Amino acid sequence: MSVNINSILCEDVRSEIGGTHTLVGVVSGSVETEYDEFNVEYTLFTTFVGLNPGNHICKFKIKTPERQEESGGYSIEIADEDAAALIVLKGLPFRAKKSGTFEIELKFDGERRWRKLLSLHVRVSSSPADEEASTQS
Repeated sequence: MSVNINSILCEDVRSEIGGTHTLVGVVSGSVETEYDEFNVEYTLFTTFVGLNPGNHICKFKIKTPERQEESGGYSIEIADEDAAALIVLKGLPFRAKKSGTFEIELKFDGERRWRKLLSLHVRVSSSPADEEASTQS
């Protein structure tokens, strides 16, 4: 299945009159917190083009810097082969006590391998991993 997938991580998505969307607070690359823990909820805006007509189950997972995983499954109904699908997942938990990278992956029903959608590096100010790196420099 050749599917074109585009994902954006942001603070919120607003549905506008006429079917358009406004993405608020788009996040990419890396973020930093001055606290001893990173604890933010983001929204994942994902479009799919190229899915065969019919019902598809799409599974998402988030890997944290501590290698914990949060996951969920969602159903997508495609009417015809030229149709695009949109999933907006609000309130995704991004929680970590140390610096590192969050990774968001997905797979469709029947697929064995996960597809990497995006990653976000987080720097926690008082993270032990940061302290170790600075003493080794």
